[in-house]
Amino acid sequence: MTHLLENRSLPTARKVLPRGDLVNLADPHDTPCPSPAFSRKAAKATPPAILLGGGANALSVARNLGRAGVTVYSLNEPGEYVRYSRYCRPIDAADWAQFLLSDKSDGLRGAVVLACCDAGIQTLVAHGPELCKKYLLDDCNPAAQQQMLNKLTTYEAALEAGVPTPRFWLLHNADDLPRLRRELIFPLIVKPRFSHIFENRTGKKFVEARTYEHLAGAVADVL
Repeated sequence: MTHLLENRSLPTARKVLPRGDLVNLADPHDTPCPSPAFSRKAAKATPPAILLGGGANALSVARNLGRAGVTVYSLNEPGEYVRYSRYCRPIDAADWAQFLLSDKSDGLRGAVVLACCDAGIQTLVAHGPELCKKYLLDDCNPAAQQQMLNKLTTYEAALEAGVPTPRFWLLHNADDLPRLRRELIFPLIVKPRFSHIFENRTGKKFVEARTYEHLAGAVADVL
């Protein structure tokens, strides 16, 4: 697996989770919903929304849509915040695309499908032609979405467009590390090209390294 080394000494955007979007399990207004009861009539009246993945961002989307009167379903991992919101009807399905394209979801035909995470975007990119025959998808550019999912092509596109970008090095395997040693600037992070795949395998989106020795250990762990 190819990984990127990114220098963190340059200013980079940080993702901030607003406290108001975090579910409070003790809040009586945010309690688990019962299992969804699919209804063809409901789907025809007001198109429901199906959220694919996501943490606090999916919860925020569910709350805003729910307050607007939209019925919200979520395909997500067990324990994610959005599954405990009163505005959400969680759906248990290990393979999101398989569920959405099967007859099990026919009661949700015509729903709006929204991706709230990288894996969700990947699902829409990979199965868009089939999904759009059954659901309403956002007006997007699949090629651009795929480019943004891949951290390397994201950096390359930013450089080509003249956007300030943290310095980075491409690492194919551990043997590349000695060759890059004199160029590296610490602290830096070891980042995969596809964060959602790496996070599912390791529970992390990246690994931080402050010294070359720490970096060598981190690379050995993730490659």
